[in-house]
Amino acid sequence: MLQENCSDPFSYERQPVERGFDRVYGGQQTERGKELWTYTKQNFAKIAEDIGALGIRVEKPAEIGPALQQALKADRPVVIDVVSDIDALAPVAVTE
Repeated sequence: MLQENCSDPFSYERQPVERGFDRVYGGQQTERGKELWTYTKQNFAKIAEDIGALGIRVEKPAEIGPALQQALKADRPVVIDVVSDIDALAPVAVTE
């Protein structure tokens, strides 16, 4: 499964929080550092199809389950391209 983090198809309420890179490494993110976290807009499901695999693109949370079911039934390699919000962060599990 490939998580693509360049687009924002899900509607999340934004809160002023540090981005993942800044929260993990405690620093100011540079443009060079940002290259490690983001992709240019690509359709990896289409690329998978072009090389003979099954490509499934997921743009809504409700599509993840059916995509996994379809992938498990496939008789060939599968790429599930999950488009997500790069700013979405999981809740902090441990607080000080």
